Amino acid sequence: MERVLIAGATGALGQVIAGKLLERGYRVRGLARNPDRLANLVARGLEPARGDLLDPASLAAACRETDQIVSTANSFMGSGAASPTKVDVAGYTNLMAAAKAAGVRRVVHVSAYGIGPDTPVDYFRVKARVDEVIRSSGIPWVLLKPSAFLDVWIGMVLTEIGAGRPARIFGDGRRVSNYIAASDVAEFAARIVARPEIAGETIDIGGPSTLSALDLVALIESHLGRPAARKQIPLIVLRLGARLVRPFNELLARFMAMGAWSAAADRRLDHWRAAADRFQLAPMTAEGYLATIPKGAGPGHG
Repeated sequence: MERVLIAGATGALGQVIAGKLLERGYRVRGLARNPDRLANLVARGLEPARGDLLDPASLAAACRETDQIVSTANSFMGSGAASPTKVDVAGYTNLMAAAKAAGVRRVVHVSAYGIGPDTPVDYFRVKARVDEVIRSSGIPWVLLKPSAFLDVWIGMVLTEIGAGRPARIFGDGRRVSNYIAASDVAEFAARIVARPEIAGETIDIGGPSTLSALDLVALIESHLGRPAARKQIPLIVLRLGARLVRPFNELLARFMAMGAWSAAADRRLDHWRAAADRFQLAPMTAEGYLATIPKGAGPGHG
């Protein structure tokens, strides 16, 4: 079977993709700064590769005898020298150079739906630039563009409720977003790996649930069987706060900017069924995702 390199193998999504590919019989190599974090996957057959996106020599070794790359790596939680604005574009430039030199046949990259160079969130602007690095690499590519992750948004609310804090509502909570579970994103990626004829495509992926923040909290209350306190954060506070705190706390500014972006307009993905039908996949609903979570889940869920 082909060897697939997972760039971002220690991340939540990268681990699920690696597991799905191992189950299908692929030889899977996982790129990680700390391979010890891959122990569970190594026990299932994954080949660890110590490396860093800013270390070209390590990337050359990781890409050697690799047929495809699935990339999910990002520096979202970083700041200062580890900020995505300092790491991700340079890192993916290095990865694409190493992949091309090694003769990698295709790169499947997980990006994000609805972003662009003018998006008012630094992380999303960086992701748009990374997309361009991949498109211009000279290597056949596929860009997967998922909508909002159920895991992230539901996990955030469950953590707050479990810690006895009110669920935060950005803006008035009435703008809607489309949602998809990380496991479904991983399944899309795995099915694309098995389809070598797909290249030079941007594929938008989402799920059947298009909900407002208020809807999402109501579903979580129903799942838990109890009401939750809510705290609304006005859009103006998020926008001004993101600018004011950035010199002192880059990560907090990023979260505030993302909250403002999510609350400022509807983030629909009405054509989500096109990819679902194409790859014969039935993405989970928000209710279906919640059904997989124990009712006592709280801090640290996921």
